[in-house]
Amino acid sequence: MERRGVGLTEFLGAEKEYDPVRRTRWKKNYHFGAFHTNSRGFLGPEFNDHKEPGSFRIVCLGDSASVIPPDHTYPAALEQTLRNGMPDRRIDVINASVAGYDSGQARLWYEDEVDKIDHHILVELHFEIERNLQRAPGRFGVVGVDVEDRQLRHLRDV
Repeated sequence: MERRGVGLTEFLGAEKEYDPVRRTRWKKNYHFGAFHTNSRGFLGPEFNDHKEPGSFRIVCLGDSASVIPPDHTYPAALEQTLRNGMPDRRIDVINASVAGYDSGQARLWYEDEVDKIDHHILVELHFEIERNLQRAPGRFGVVGVDVEDRQLRHLRDV
């Protein structure tokens, strides 16, 4: 694939590879500085699909707003805040975000892989590039899905 004289590797970046459905995805087991993916191509450490008994698990899905800066992402901050507030409960936050994904690509990723992971809550955060006509540019929207009853809830604009 060529794009204006740029090869596929340069277009995707060193951390991504071609995906026939979503166009791009994180490379598996990629490490560069504070940025790393696991053996399944998710950000962060390895995890099991089935959560530990008594644990509470959140999956975060989004674009670069959920990835940058790699050493202090909002999913990592969310996990630390919840663990500090509930020290007697196991809290796990999985960052399933992929920089550059729009909501359509994120949905395909969720349906193909992410939904297989046991979780209580899905938090999706996308920089509103694709909806600039409906909202002010640069606004963020936070949407949560209660996966127990599959109800989509718009939580707030930030």
